[in-house]
Amino acid sequence: MTKDEAEDIKRHFDVVAEQLDSSIQAVAEGVAVNTDRIERLESETRAGFARVDLQFARVDSRFTSVDSRLDDVDSRFDRMDSRFDSMDSRFDGMDSRFDSLEREMRQGFDELGERIERVESKQTT
Repeated sequence: MTKDEAEDIKRHFDVVAEQLDSSIQAVAEGVAVNTDRIERLESETRAGFARVDLQFARVDSRFTSVDSRLDDVDSRFDRMDSRFDSMDSRFDGMDSRFDSLEREMRQGFDELGERIERVESKQTT
């Protein structure tokens, strides 16, 4: 190989090396741009999830409040149910007393009717 051929080969490799260096530089810049985009997307995603977590915490807090209010309402219904049971028991007692009173009145009217019949039968004889 002659010195000129070696120089030609060297120039050819220098040109190829420059093109390769230029291509590597373009790839590196593309990777840097993509890395920036990925980091920005990751940051936006984290911020989005933080907002969603905050909204879930607010909703959870509201559900807890509603649950507490429903517990209060349930407790009030239990107290009302107990009062209704008490009133129901009192009404049952009153029904029993009315039934007893009705029996006594019928018996009294029956006895009164018998007395009236005896008095009327004595007057006719």
